[in-house]
Amino acid sequence: MTDYEIQVADGAATVAKVLQLTRQDTLAWEATADQNILMAPFKGEYVFRLARFEDDDPQPYGSVSYGLVVLKGRRELMSFGSDNFQKTRDLQNAMEEPQSKTTSHQYFAELWKRAFYRANRIPEEFERVNKLLDSELNQLAASH
Repeated sequence: MTDYEIQVADGAATVAKVLQLTRQDTLAWEATADQNILMAPFKGEYVFRLARFEDDDPQPYGSVSYGLVVLKGRRELMSFGSDNFQKTRDLQNAMEEPQSKTTSHQYFAELWKRAFYRANRIPEEFERVNKLLDSELNQLAASH
């Protein structure tokens, strides 16, 4: 194995662990002033920064890519993009899904969606909106 192959495999393991912790709702993702960047503090000295990049390609839907950076203080220790794993099965292996048809881009998209929901408290807000709608409907039913 070359140094590059080892680095990609290690990167895939890191991304897989961040996704697994995000799936378990363990990482406290936070919104930032930039709507395309989320942050998650980890163990006091590390921070995960997840970014979403939209390509301004004139195609009908454009394209989106993602990047995950591990910071210690202000120093970037490592970074991984959704494109880093396109030509390997490293991310699928790290997720313990070696036969999976899930692409690296799909894993990053899932990570983004879950982190975004956590950071923006979407489930809580969705529940609150539904309660308000129920209340409004109940008031209307009571007045008729």
